[in-house]
Amino acid sequence: MILFSLLGAAGNLSGQISIDDAVKTALQCNPRLKAARSQVAIAQARLIDAGKLENPVFEFSLTSQTADGPEREGAIFMGYSQKFPITAKLLLQRDLGVVDIKLACAEIREVEREFIRNVLDLYIDAVGAKAQADALRRLENDVNEYIRLATSQLEKALGSELDVDAAKTESLLAAQSRTLAECDYREAIAALKPLLGMCTTDHLTLSDSLAVATRKLRKSVTMSVPEKLDRADIIAAEVRLERACVRESLARAESVEDWEIEAGYESGRSVDEPVGVERERFLNLGVKIPLPVRKKGAGIIAEAAAQKQQAAHELTAVKAAARGEVATSIEALCRSGETIETLEGRVIPLLRQREKKTRDAWQQGLVNFNDVILLQQQQSRTSETLTEALKEQAHGLVRLQFALGSNPVLCPWNPCACPTYRPGTEPENAPFALPVAARSTQAVPVATPVASPPKSNQPFREFRRKSRN
Repeated sequence: MILFSLLGAAGNLSGQISIDDAVKTALQCNPRLKAARSQVAIAQARLIDAGKLENPVFEFSLTSQTADGPEREGAIFMGYSQKFPITAKLLLQRDLGVVDIKLACAEIREVEREFIRNVLDLYIDAVGAKAQADALRRLENDVNEYIRLATSQLEKALGSELDVDAAKTESLLAAQSRTLAECDYREAIAALKPLLGMCTTDHLTLSDSLAVATRKLRKSVTMSVPEKLDRADIIAAEVRLERACVRESLARAESVEDWEIEAGYESGRSVDEPVGVERERFLNLGVKIPLPVRKKGAGIIAEAAAQKQQAAHELTAVKAAARGEVATSIEALCRSGETIETLEGRVIPLLRQREKKTRDAWQQGLVNFNDVILLQQQQSRTSETLTEALKEQAHGLVRLQFALGSNPVLCPWNPCACPTYRPGTEPENAPFALPVAARSTQAVPVATPVASPPKSNQPFREFRRKSRN
């Protein structure tokens, strides 16, 4: 099985899995994540053709009279033409393809962040349900002890059958609550197995308890809002802004139409009287320059500029929402921590003291058995509340870790580590660009608009400036 092979590689062959191993296993073998990672291959495939010059055109024509004989006239023409941009649009097309790959990597990282939260929540649900079942089992044992004491008092004629029935009823209620907690545990395990790439019939045991899982989660979070958040959604928003900047520059570059150079060779045979047969050979060389009489692409440029502005606003909104999410998660953790401290430090010890005193008084015949059962019910509800608070605290740590993007499995973002061309598809040369246009193309930093090229008196740049206007 996939899970056992992965756990075997980690040196754990007992079928048990910790909370950290659960995250690693889920990231390795879940099909949904594998499908998301395919977006990088799709973006790499698009990059193969990005920035390539259009194919040249070869022309050949033969003209000849249909009549045969020495006076037949004809001509042969061979021509070659090539369109080339006078802007850096091919370089920008390649840059746009590279940014698309970076965006795919950032979006995959966001999918992984969401997926890790789902795995951790299910793990906490399972160990929390197990902790609840264990607490109820201990409570059930305590109630069974009261059944024994009530029966002993009845045999000594110091109690009644009602006391025994009350203790048995309380035991049945504790057993029912424990059964529900065990059902919650099995439900969480059933939901966790598909995320780990396991079949429903595979055996899965969680090695970490609720307390151990909480300690591990606490190590990966900080109880303060950092100045800079390394979250995948913020990184993706920054890359989208970078892409919008490159797209705007590309739209401006594409608004200037390509030039075309032509070269040809023509050979003709003619018969003129009284000279006779003549042969003429010509070499042709020309250039086609589109005149910017009707400016095109203004709408695309305006759309790209609006998209860049939208991406900048979205980045601001994502950053603000992320900081608010971190602050909210910290406050929720503080609240659950105060609840746990009150229950563990004050309420439960006080209930135990009251129970002991009330039980001693009942055995002496000073109080009614219902008072003992009432304290037992209070302990039961308090124990369930404490376990729920501990479970909520663990879920709060998961939410804070998600808000911070600080899970240890997620490596720090490194845009240079994103792949570009797939092996074997790298171009031999950089995309074509005139020397002037190539020098004006600069690397675009993350979340920084593309700087306008400096003014120059060179003719090509002057023509491009006038054509844009």
